[in-house]
Amino acid sequence: MSEFNTGLAETDAQERERLEKAKAEAIRKIQSIGSGSIKLSSPIMVQDEPIYTLNFDFNKITGLEYVSIMRRTRTEQSGISDDQAFELFALAVRKKMQQIDMEDIREQLGLQEVVTVIDLAKVFFRGLRTAGTWNISKPAQE
Repeated sequence: MSEFNTGLAETDAQERERLEKAKAEAIRKIQSIGSGSIKLSSPIMVQDEPIYTLNFDFNKITGLEYVSIMRRTRTEQSGISDDQAFELFALAVRKKMQQIDMEDIREQLGLQEVVTVIDLAKVFFRGLRTAGTWNISKPAQE
């Protein structure tokens, strides 16, 4: 192998390693926004008790639950609609706070929080879709 080709091979290997590290970091960031809490500007009432903070975990949503919500709230647009994002957030809260019914979230969450959680869900699930394509192996070139 010539010196030029050896240099190219090393550069390719370094570039692949850099891309793999960047992918791993992106996946870590996506997963980190998948769970957390949101402080409410106005509490929601659950069983006559005010709730000031909602804990959520998108990572606990199963594939079947995800597909069910996506099918039930189907739209003509590509990606996740606002309705789908809001339903997925309500389910993510339910996964962490079983005492809260999804209907409580749908009916009582204030506009400021609704806009925020819709954006959060869209970013998370778009990121998951991208991260998933990175993990798909391509057949080796013959």
